[in-house]
Amino acid sequence: MRPLILKANNEKGGYSILFAIIFGTGLLIVIFTIVLDGGNISTERRELQNVAESSALALAKECSLNPSTCLNSGTPEQFAESNSSDNKTTITEVCVRGVNRLLQPCLLPSSERLDCSPLSSGTSNYARVRTQTLSSDGSQLRPLFGGSGSYQLKGCAQAIWGNAGSAQVFAPFALSICDWARLGSGKNVINEYDTNSGTDTCNYTFVDLQGQTFTRKGITGWAAVDLQSSGIPIQNQSNVPCPDPAKDSPAALRIGDVLNAITRDASSANYCGDSNLVSKIPVWVGREFYLPLVSTTKISGQSTIHVVEAFTGYKFLGYSIKGVAGGTYPGSNWCPNNKNCLYGEFTNTLSPNSDVNIQPGTPNIGVQSIKLI
Repeated sequence: MRPLILKANNEKGGYSILFAIIFGTGLLIVIFTIVLDGGNISTERRELQNVAESSALALAKECSLNPSTCLNSGTPEQFAESNSSDNKTTITEVCVRGVNRLLQPCLLPSSERLDCSPLSSGTSNYARVRTQTLSSDGSQLRPLFGGSGSYQLKGCAQAIWGNAGSAQVFAPFALSICDWARLGSGKNVINEYDTNSGTDTCNYTFVDLQGQTFTRKGITGWAAVDLQSSGIPIQNQSNVPCPDPAKDSPAALRIGDVLNAITRDASSANYCGDSNLVSKIPVWVGREFYLPLVSTTKISGQSTIHVVEAFTGYKFLGYSIKGVAGGTYPGSNWCPNNKNCLYGEFTNTLSPNSDVNIQPGTPNIGVQSIKLI
C-alpha cells in the first residue's frame, strides 16, 4: 500500500480555515464589545434623561405651590439617587425662572442635540434641570472593556407651571374670582348669589402666586351654571346637566368659556334639567373637585352670563338646598332661611391633564398645572 501524502494545497486550505476561525472570533469579540458599550451608553442616557424629566416636573410642582422656596429644594438630588441604577448621575444645574442656586443667571440652552430647547418668548415660570454622568474617579465613564476612550453623557429637561387653562367640572356651581379671593383658605359657608343684587357686590384686591396684584369686582356667593351652555364647545359639554362622577362625563371647561346662569325658581327643577338638585347634589358631597372662578355680566334684566377666568379646588362637605340639608356642616342655623348654601373648603391642587395658561395679564391663582416643554 502506498503511504498517504498530504499535498501543499491541502495545507494551505487548513491554514485558511484556521485563520478564518481566529479572525471571525476576534471580529465577534469586537462586535460584542461595541454592542455592550453601545447598550451601556443607551441605558445611561435613558437614566440621565429620566432623572432630568422627573426632577423638572417635581420641581415645577413645588414651585407652583411655593415659588419663593422651591429653588433650594433637594428634590433633584433625591431623584438622581433613586432613579439611577448605578448611582452615577449627578445634577449639574438647577434653574428656576432664570436663576440658579447661586442666584446667578442660568446657562442658556445650547445647540447640542441633547440639550434643552430655547423657551418661547414671555415664558417666566419654568424649572430646568441638567444631569451628567459621574464615575467613581471622575466625571467620565470608561468603556466596559477598557481602552483609552471615554464618554460623558448629559441630560436636560424643563417644565413650566401656571394656572390651569382647563379643568374637568362635574358640579354645576361657579364662584366669582373676587369672592374666592375674599373668602381665602379654610372652610366657608357660601350663600347662593341673589340675582336681584348687582354683579359687582364684591370688590377685592389680592396678590397672586407670582406676586402680581389684581383688583377684581364680581358677584357675592355661588351661582348655578349650565354645563351644556352654548358658550362651551359642544365636544366639551357634559353629557347630562348634572354629571355623576361615577358614571357621567364632566364638562371640559377652559378659561374664556361663557357659561349661562341657571335662574333659581321655586322648585329648583331647572338646576339639573329634568331632575331636582336636591336629589342630585349628594353625589358630590365628600369629594374634591374643580369649580370655575368667573366674572359676571348682566345682559338684560336679571339674566347673567359668567366668563371663566380660572379654577379652584374645592372639597365639598355639605349643603342646604330649599331647606333640605346633607353632608356635614357647622351646626344649626348655619344657612339663613330661604337661602341655598354650600359648605366646603378651598384646596391647593393640580390638574394633571390640563394645559398651562401663560396669557399675560391674567392672575396665576387656584388650580395649577405643569408640563414638560
